[in-house]
Amino acid sequence: MVSSAEGRLAKTDRLDARLLVAFGQRLMPPPTPQADPTRQTLRDLLTCREQLIQMRTAERNRLQTAPPATRQSLQQHVEWLDKEIARLEKELQCHIDQTDECKQQQELLTSIPGIGKVTAFHLVASLSQVEDKTAKQVAAFFGLALYPHQSGLKDKKRRIYGGRREVRNVLYMATLAAIRCNAVIRSFFLRLRKAGKPFKVALVAAMRKLLTIMRLEFSRNHMGYIHPPEGSLSSSAKFSGGDLVHLNLSTRQNSTAISNTILIKFYMNLH
Repeated sequence: MVSSAEGRLAKTDRLDARLLVAFGQRLMPPPTPQADPTRQTLRDLLTCREQLIQMRTAERNRLQTAPPATRQSLQQHVEWLDKEIARLEKELQCHIDQTDECKQQQELLTSIPGIGKVTAFHLVASLSQVEDKTAKQVAAFFGLALYPHQSGLKDKKRRIYGGRREVRNVLYMATLAAIRCNAVIRSFFLRLRKAGKPFKVALVAAMRKLLTIMRLEFSRNHMGYIHPPEGSLSSSAKFSGGDLVHLNLSTRQNSTAISNTILIKFYMNLH
């Protein structure tokens, strides 16, 4: 694309090298940090699991219309895929149990109503990549950022796309569960619906809110304080004790009720 924009039709290794150098000098892309081996292994296993699930879905669909001659073979394949998916989930859990940090993160995530085992697998593998990102950058990373679609007189509704599709899919299902069993998410979702927001619009907003709560829980448990990510608070949010609530981890068990009350009030004011 760079060569086409510059009107160059010739292609050689030497010309390609020059174009790559020019591309880097103009855009100055940030360096990509080396992936953590444990989390990279988790992502590889999750990719394999997703591929097997897609294969199982396809085989189940074929099974519904399969002739008698092929039905037994398809059923055996489905059963093998079930066992292989279960084996991968056990292997994922073993890799998480081998690392104290990953295990603590999984326990923390599954303590949030609506977050299940599979969602926790994906988030443990991915959240470490967005530790230093703002709320908007995190939303874009997971494919939850709204992008405009406007040209001339045409101005379509904003929509989400891009990002980590596999994580967005599990967050979608987790948010559907959270709407039923998580008081904060349910209240937020119903408020948007009463305001006239379409179901999918309110659901995506609830997904972003659930993601913000996860990041705040990570912050609270690993750094000892609650600090809202940049851009995550509404302009009307008010806190009697300030926006930064310090928690003493050494006496945390004695102040669980107080800290939970603060958290509920804090979460209710998040976008």
